[in-house]
Amino acid sequence: MNQTDIGKFIARRRKEKNLTQAQLAEKLNITDRAVSKWERGKSMPDSSVMLELCHILGITVNELLSGEVLNMGGEKINGAGERMNGEGEQTNGAGGQMNGAGEQMNGAGGQMNGAGEQMNGAGGQMNGAGEQMNGEGEQTNGEGEQTDGAGKQMNREGEQMNGEKGEKMNLEKNRENYEKKAEENLIALKKKYENGRTKNMLIAAVFSAALLIGIMVCMICDLAITGSLTWSLIPTGSIAFAWVVSFPGIILGRKGMLISLISLSAFTVPYLFLLSRILGAEEVFSIGSVMAVIAIAFMWIVAAVFRRMGKSRIPAALGVNFLLAVPFLFIVNGALRKMIGEPILDVWDLLTVFVLLILAFASFACGGSWKNGKKS
Repeated sequence: MNQTDIGKFIARRRKEKNLTQAQLAEKLNITDRAVSKWERGKSMPDSSVMLELCHILGITVNELLSGEVLNMGGEKINGAGERMNGEGEQTNGAGGQMNGAGEQMNGAGGQMNGAGEQMNGAGGQMNGAGEQMNGEGEQTNGEGEQTDGAGKQMNREGEQMNGEKGEKMNLEKNRENYEKKAEENLIALKKKYENGRTKNMLIAAVFSAALLIGIMVCMICDLAITGSLTWSLIPTGSIAFAWVVSFPGIILGRKGMLISLISLSAFTVPYLFLLSRILGAEEVFSIGSVMAVIAIAFMWIVAAVFRRMGKSRIPAALGVNFLLAVPFLFIVNGALRKMIGEPILDVWDLLTVFVLLILAFASFACGGSWKNGKKS
């Protein structure tokens, strides 16, 4: 499985389908930069888009991983059919030889027949003998023609068997090659997946070990200073919360981001409750949980916007999310105003709104120029 060959194959099939990189990326809901990396052999299509990519390009997964169109039919193989064809031609040649011998005997009979006509006495007897030899020559000639016909029939049967058996043998051979190629590609793909998974597991193990060391250091320092576990419970709980939220994304990659978001939604409020108990401050839970619910709701909306608009329109998705952040800013200020009397709008809020609007405008502008540039 050669990434360079696969990339050239993708580019060739894309051009045959009269698609640009941007059009193919839009159909797959990805960026055209990803398509460019495929075609330059810098990366491989992800398994999540591989089937759809093959459907668009009109190929199979095995052909994609092989970097070429695999033929299951193939050319005819000569084999036993050619041998039979040769036997038919030999028999045909033998028939032609016997036919020639018959014609020679026929000619000899004709000569003797002519000699018999010149000689009247004993010539009558010689004429009869000449006619007899002429008849034998014609008989031999007929046998030669029959043998010639049998040779031609065997020749036709040989050609027919050459076509049927050769095609069957070729089909079986190509099917074996196809299955062998498919098995090699699946093994290579599985190896690539296992290597990526091993890499993610190694990163996750290092990350987990680093967090565990951090927890142990905090506890040791706390015990050395206070003689009991007091303030160390705060970083311990925070580190544990960070691990639960981030670990799925590290171990599973992009597929784990949704699990990480679910973990964040499920464990944030309990974490704030535990933190408020450790600190002895009820406001951490009462105020923090409300802000957390609003923030998590906004994060789900952001994720939904990116999923709906796709990777091919990332700048536009960013612009939409920047605009959505404006009403959420007022929602947060409204909740704080009810809980602690915070003003619903101040100078810093106005500045924040202004910055969000500028970012949204810049994102839409970049998205438009990016799309026009790709079309041209």
